[in-house]
Amino acid sequence: MWIFFLVFASSAFLQTAQGQCSSNLFECISDGVCIPKSWICDGASDCKDGSDEDRILCEGRDRTCKDTEFQCGSGECIVSSWRCDGDADCNDLSDESNCPKSTCSSLTEFTCGDGHCIDIKWRCDGSFDCTDDSDEKVSIFLAFLGINDIQWKSITWEGINSPSFTEHQTTILFDCPKQNVTTLPCNEHEWTCADGHNCIHQSWKCDGDTDCPDGSDEGVNECGQSTCRPDQFQCTSRQCIPSHLTCNGLKECDDGSDEVGCETTKSPCPPGEFSCGNLQCIPVTKVCDGLHDCDNGADEPLRGCTSNECEMDNGGCSHICNNTLVGRECSCPPGYSLINTTHCEDVDECKVPGICSQVCMNLPGRFKCECFEGYGKDHHDLTRCKALIGNASLLLAHQRDIRKIMLHNFDMMPVVNGTRSAIGLDYDYHKGLVFWSDSSDMRIYKADLETGRNISVVIREDISNCDGVAVDWIYSHIYWSDVQHNAIEVADFEGLHRRILIQDRLDKPRSIALDPLNGWMYWSDWGVKPQIERAWMDGTHRTPLVTARIAWPNGITIDFVTRRLFWIDGKLNTVSSVNLDGSDRQTVVQSNDIMQHPFSITVFEDHLYWSDWNLKTIFKANKFNGSDAHPIRPYQTVWKTLENPFSLHVYHPYRQPSGEDNCKDKGCEYMCVPVPEPHATMCICPNGKTLSPDGHTCIIAGTHSIERVNTTKGILFQNRPPIVPRGGDEEETQEDDKPVDSKGIADPSTSSHVVPMVIGIVAGCALISALAAYLIHQKFVKPNGRQMNFDNPVYKKTITEDHLSISRNGFHQPRPHSNGRTYPGMHREDGYRAKYLSVISAEKVPCKECTLS
Repeated sequence: MWIFFLVFASSAFLQTAQGQCSSNLFECISDGVCIPKSWICDGASDCKDGSDEDRILCEGRDRTCKDTEFQCGSGECIVSSWRCDGDADCNDLSDESNCPKSTCSSLTEFTCGDGHCIDIKWRCDGSFDCTDDSDEKVSIFLAFLGINDIQWKSITWEGINSPSFTEHQTTILFDCPKQNVTTLPCNEHEWTCADGHNCIHQSWKCDGDTDCPDGSDEGVNECGQSTCRPDQFQCTSRQCIPSHLTCNGLKECDDGSDEVGCETTKSPCPPGEFSCGNLQCIPVTKVCDGLHDCDNGADEPLRGCTSNECEMDNGGCSHICNNTLVGRECSCPPGYSLINTTHCEDVDECKVPGICSQVCMNLPGRFKCECFEGYGKDHHDLTRCKALIGNASLLLAHQRDIRKIMLHNFDMMPVVNGTRSAIGLDYDYHKGLVFWSDSSDMRIYKADLETGRNISVVIREDISNCDGVAVDWIYSHIYWSDVQHNAIEVADFEGLHRRILIQDRLDKPRSIALDPLNGWMYWSDWGVKPQIERAWMDGTHRTPLVTARIAWPNGITIDFVTRRLFWIDGKLNTVSSVNLDGSDRQTVVQSNDIMQHPFSITVFEDHLYWSDWNLKTIFKANKFNGSDAHPIRPYQTVWKTLENPFSLHVYHPYRQPSGEDNCKDKGCEYMCVPVPEPHATMCICPNGKTLSPDGHTCIIAGTHSIERVNTTKGILFQNRPPIVPRGGDEEETQEDDKPVDSKGIADPSTSSHVVPMVIGIVAGCALISALAAYLIHQKFVKPNGRQMNFDNPVYKKTITEDHLSISRNGFHQPRPHSNGRTYPGMHREDGYRAKYLSVISAEKVPCKECTLS
């Protein structure tokens, strides 16, 4: 539809004055150009003379707003859902005036100092949930009044000899009690930071990356004047950055030393100055003044100071000829560029990423932006599109709970309380369900999204470190990645049927994103060979998309409007994007200031949102160029408003576009998943079963379909191997069973020798296998289980809440440390490097709505 509209609009705009515009077009007054009537009085001048935006014409048009619109005091109409959304859309700001103020519930909510409401359970929980930190502050008046260890106690300011207190009788609420923090010694494989509280792994000291909050692990006293690797640049602050990031116009070093001493090209002369042609600039008033101000005399040519070269043939210029004291200069009108010294050509503004939010139409000398269905133009910037329905919010896995953050006013509200270690997260908007993985319980749960109730276990067995969760909202399936098992799996919403889709050539699968409208799934892998891949949603047709300039792709997300895949790299501190086929790679954000340990990323309208472990907050930036990057919630002196921000998703119906369920008439025995056209859908079987030749039913894996063969001495059962998945593709293998002659009759002379021979071979193989397994175990498996590989320091912070479990060759149940020291919410596995470890023991919070067993 949009392609047809673009062709129609372009052809209409090019209509000449000789032809009369059709009834559905508007004719510009000065040149007779025809434009669509929908462009009249839309705030953008499409006619060269502006006649489509004539004041009298527009004032005479019907200004009555629809039932679904709000009429501004200045006359324009906006979508009703934009009223009181925190963003002024009316020219007179009337849509944000007289908005009702939210009142916090005294029973279930706490009122922050700035008026925002938070769940009362978040009060004094050690996490800054109010933007002004008022839910966690320790009152300075406690010490002033000599009152200690008071919580939720009110007093009346009476009899205090102070003008500010005697004039009013004020009742206040005291803040959280002081907590006794016991600093426990670090373990033998750890190093104590200079602050005496934090512990880091010994190998992290002097590795070029600041891990202690006070930076003492990279100090000169500890490390001396160390140098970076050959492929790195050492900042003045001793920080190491990749060499290719120097002199790129961006500050990668904290002190900016990577941009010092870079060669720069001298810019042309500024307006009002004349270029002598040798990088020398002089004021234009000195040209042709009889004095040689340019070193080469270019300002006083022998001929040219008195002649007008534009008088003849427009000076040879295709558009604009400017007569100067030293000759003529050709220039172009807006929307055109000079391709040589005389000729202009139309500039295709639509090639500039983000010049329009969604649809860009290149027109002669200009461009026009349009929006997809369901979006409307921002009245303050007609190049931007906004959703017409609903206020978007963020769903956040916050370890101990799942919460919703409203993007228009930053209010936070609980969705599910009492989780132990919620990491992965996704939702089904139309069914009203939220799914999350808990790395402490090693399970996947679901609950009603609006109420947080009806919590149930979806996956409870054969699952370990599940950090990536994705929901197929059209076919009602949940996909997840398992780092410990190196697998990507799928199951129905009830967890009754599940299947391992991919298990080979995976190292550390992390984030998953789905495109059920087109049958593709995408995932990131931050293992030894980090990459981003995609495959059909049945696990076949696997293809790598990004394999270079990638280190720790922690989070990925799909923008269904621009049809691009975004990912965030926790090592390179970048946000990048590609088309869904892997083409046209772009770097959107690169910063060590607003990115330190980014984990998850999502997108909506023109903005990206990502969570950062170290900075303990959520950031927002322009998705086209990374501009205007800032925390989503205001802060005073610190950014720490969220202690453990993990997976996040924008919660809005447009993030899950509706589509037709093509599996309704497929007739699959168990599960049906989407795949790209022309197939549309495929049947898959649960683990332990494989697809039968009919493509719809399943048979038990490892068993054989039986075919009777008539013989002269009885019945021989001929075995046929079943269809076995290999490398993600389901293929049928056939082989001849022997001994069978050309007529299908078994040779009786050989059958008596087959059984003893087979038994002997099997027994020999079993003996050899047992011996090999024993030797491998002795060589590679350490009895104390203390092998470690910290290849991704950003990956596994605050993953489980019990204790530390460090393992390389297998999963081990965590054990308490001998010194009784416990890390809250920490679980180290292969590739984990927990930074800024807290030493306060965490109290387990049970699920109150259900028994998590």
